Amino acid sequence: GVDGERDLHNLRARLVAECLCDEEGKPIGKASDIGELRADVVGQIFDEVRRMNGMDTDDVEEAGKD
Repeated sequence: GVDGERDLHNLRARLVAECLCDEEGKPIGKASDIGELRADVVGQIFDEVRRMNGMDTDDVEEAGKD
């Protein structure tokens, strides 16, 4: 972020953009484009991205037990 502050602006769209790719692993969207989609659509994709990357609350708690 700027001046040591966290930049949470468009966080969901940015995470989705980093993870959304075609079958060859090439990115298929920019955060600015994804941010223009309906919030519920981005939210559903974001939830799936979190699940697939082990970022759900249960996964984080499980990792902390090690």
